[in-house]
Amino acid sequence: MINWRSDGEPEKLRDIVIPLKRTLKDLISSMKSYSTSKDLFYDGFTLGDNELITCLPPDQSLTFKNLCKEKKDQNRDPFDVILGIAVQLGIEQGRRIYKKYEKHLDI
Repeated sequence: MINWRSDGEPEKLRDIVIPLKRTLKDLISSMKSYSTSKDLFYDGFTLGDNELITCLPPDQSLTFKNLCKEKKDQNRDPFDVILGIAVQLGIEQGRRIYKKYEKHLDI
C-alpha cells in the first residue's frame, strides 16, 4: 500500500486511479472465473488520516472476510466498496490540493 506524501502535497491523479483500475480488473476477472471467494488485490494509496479513524485501509477492506461483512452488514457489494474507496481517496486528494493553494485563496 502506498502512503500519502508526508509533505502534504497532492498526488498525481493517475497514481491514484491506476491501482483502483487494477482492483476493478481483479474483481471482474474473479467474477469471470467464479473465484469470488478471494481477497481483491490493491496496491494503491491508503486513506487519509481522518478516514482511517473510522474506516479500514483499502487493502483490509478488500479482503474476502471484510467484503462478506460489508455485504451482510451494509448490503454493499465489492463494486460499492471500491467506489467508496475511490471517493475517500478523492476527499484526501482534495484536502491536499486545498492546503497547497489556500494561501492563494481569499476565503
